[in-house]
Amino acid sequence: MLNNELGHCTKVQAHIQLKPDATPTFFKPRPIPFAYVTGVKEEIERNVTADILERIDTSPWAAPIVPIKKPNGKIRICGDFKVTINPQILVDQYPIPSIDELLSRLNNGEKFTKLDLSDAYLQVELDEQSKNLVVIITPLGLFRYNRMPFGISNAPAIFQRIIDQVIAGIPNSIAYLDDILITGTNEEEHLQTLEMVLKRLSEFGFTCNPEKCLFFQDEVSYLGFIIDKN
Repeated sequence: MLNNELGHCTKVQAHIQLKPDATPTFFKPRPIPFAYVTGVKEEIERNVTADILERIDTSPWAAPIVPIKKPNGKIRICGDFKVTINPQILVDQYPIPSIDELLSRLNNGEKFTKLDLSDAYLQVELDEQSKNLVVIITPLGLFRYNRMPFGISNAPAIFQRIIDQVIAGIPNSIAYLDDILITGTNEEEHLQTLEMVLKRLSEFGFTCNPEKCLFFQDEVSYLGFIIDKN
């Protein structure tokens, strides 16, 4: 589960609940800068191959896409859901924990391990009803998301609920969205906790990005704070 492949959470699906008076919204595609056209098409094809996106013929919903150039030069596509589905989503009230609440659970930790989930939201599958709501319109036509994309207003609350289920009952572990922090009062306890968390993540189908994970550190940066044994 420590690899660069996109995981697939199989135990829980994400559900997007609409307001009772929600009305489908369909936008025309926005022009794509010429320099981005090839990259956008390649990214769409990559997402289809990975089963993140699925081509569809018709839909009452359609959000335009926003292409973003990443530091490596490749293009990431994002649906502009703020103009379609987001205003019509029933707010998920599941609480996102505060940093004080999280750190209070890490008493007497000596060293720290930080796990980073690879494209965390995209590891969570949408249920069938929700897939039909999260639709983008592109130069290649209409596509629906099979996985939960970034840009959905309820995505943080949905993901926090799932990751809390993943680490439930495991001591010396906390999670703020896709950032998991593990510790222990000694090396043996730390290792036991790490093994439990990795096992649970694997059972759910999640993968971590090994290049962004840190193991058995004296201090780590977590949510803008430097965390050490003091």
